[in-house]
Amino acid sequence: MAVKKHLIEVIADDLGCEYVSDLHIPYLLSSLQKVAADYDSYTYSLKEWQELIRYISKTSHQFKDEEEAKQFFIHL
Repeated sequence: MAVKKHLIEVIADDLGCEYVSDLHIPYLLSSLQKVAADYDSYTYSLKEWQELIRYISKTSHQFKDEEEAKQFFIHL
């Protein structure tokens, strides 16, 4: 059985990052947002979107649903 990758790992893979920590490189933010904009917000859980936002922005936020979290992320 295949294990589903976390949203953070998927974005890192799609950007060709060798390590997930590469996502902290400031000039990658716009690329992160462009990649995330193409994802179906409901493919990933609200928790994964919140963890992505916390990982990238180092701030914690609450959202009503996955789409709201995705929109927040792509407009950081």
